[in-house]
Amino acid sequence: MHDKKTMQELNLTESQKAELKTQRAAAKAQLESIKADGSLTEAQKAEKVKAVHQEQKTKMQALLTTEQKAKMAESRKAQAERGKETGKKRKQAYKDLNLTSDQSAKLKAQKEASKAKIDAIKNNSSLTEEQKKAQVKEVMKSSKADMKNILTAEQMKKMQEMKKNKHGKGGKMKSSTSPAVS
Repeated sequence: MHDKKTMQELNLTESQKAELKTQRAAAKAQLESIKADGSLTEAQKAEKVKAVHQEQKTKMQALLTTEQKAKMAESRKAQAERGKETGKKRKQAYKDLNLTSDQSAKLKAQKEASKAKIDAIKNNSSLTEEQKKAQVKEVMKSSKADMKNILTAEQMKKMQEMKKNKHGKGGKMKSSTSPAVS
């Protein structure tokens, strides 16, 4: 729901932490119940999930002090700005690769397929966290291999150079899914 850094910056009291933990556990149980309810359509499930998230947000807001609410709003705004900036940089990077329309379409389809697989893994309650991480890692590895089959050798080299210039020696990107394509 919220990243760890944001939660640490809020300087929650022990009482607030305990109450949030209780609220999250209750919300998780509600969400699992909704997901397992075979009598609901996907649209009904989505509506109920949205209601649970809204209720959780309302409860959290009631728990926070005015100062904590302001910090959270500031953090959300900064996070949205970082997301927009990352999106712009990613689009520019793909423009620099001079992708054909066919390559763009294939990369977009590959990204969507990878995202769907990762979402399915994350929502699979029968898996442990370690299993989820391992399976997501495999999807990412497969996604990278697929990208090598879509891009030319020259484009792959250029992409690796761009990553090195942006991220230092290792060239690791901070992303949970494969790069976006417009």
